[in-house]
Amino acid sequence: MRIIDRIKEKEFFTPTENLIAQYIRENSRDVVVMPLDVLAEKLYVSKSTIIRFCKKLGFHGHKELCVQIAKEMGDFLASDVHIDPSLPLEHFDDRKVIADKMMTLNFRSISETYNSLDLDIMYGIAKTISEKKTINVYAMEEDFIVAQDLQKKFLNIGIRCTATLMPGTALSFATAQTPASVALFLSYYGNEPILLQAARILKEKNVPIELITGPGNGNLNKFASHICRVGYYEPQPKIASIGSRTAMLFAADILYAYLFSLEFEKNMSTIRVNEELRRKSVN
Repeated sequence: MRIIDRIKEKEFFTPTENLIAQYIRENSRDVVVMPLDVLAEKLYVSKSTIIRFCKKLGFHGHKELCVQIAKEMGDFLASDVHIDPSLPLEHFDDRKVIADKMMTLNFRSISETYNSLDLDIMYGIAKTISEKKTINVYAMEEDFIVAQDLQKKFLNIGIRCTATLMPGTALSFATAQTPASVALFLSYYGNEPILLQAARILKEKNVPIELITGPGNGNLNKFASHICRVGYYEPQPKIASIGSRTAMLFAADILYAYLFSLEFEKNMSTIRVNEELRRKSVN
């Protein structure tokens, strides 16, 4: 039985414990990140009273209870409750339902991406970038935000990185790029005409092409040296990129973390130097 269900059985609790149980039921998302002393202050009870309540439920203390509640919240979000990933909203949804749906879509996209990613391929892409030290990132429309974020992170650790953040620049980038660098394509659907043209140019020039894409078989796949797929499926038409954006950002974060780890000490030193320079410029 879930903890939230167990604390509804009021006959097992004292009047004070019932107040604690009610607060947890109504504020479970806040409670899981709330320190014991803060929770005690909010409820006007002692910390020992809350600990006794936790032990009555079978836990050693407050932290263990919070961990279990957080796990159950995650299990609920990952459950089989159907939410259309492309058209998730209904006209009668209230504010909490809308927020819960956004949370669920983002949670599921991260979970499904993590479970579907080929981490060996992702690590291989990171090693290629680390060896070349120069990278062009190709992205359009909804993947711009991923490209911008990744470019900033690469530059912060000394990786020479440019990104096609303006329409029309992809072809000029591809024409100028050499095999001494890496081309990283970020494209959830993998069918943008301009990116396909850029990939053809790069392929003819023997530039290594790495691709992070969605679960479909987009035409960019045939040009890539390595393909890393995010498993989260968000079909068209849709109200906006929600889960797919989160999935692509999460995959990009893993790529950056792998790249950082390959030269950990050097990259940590670079981060410290950059931070010191920022502090001096502010002062």
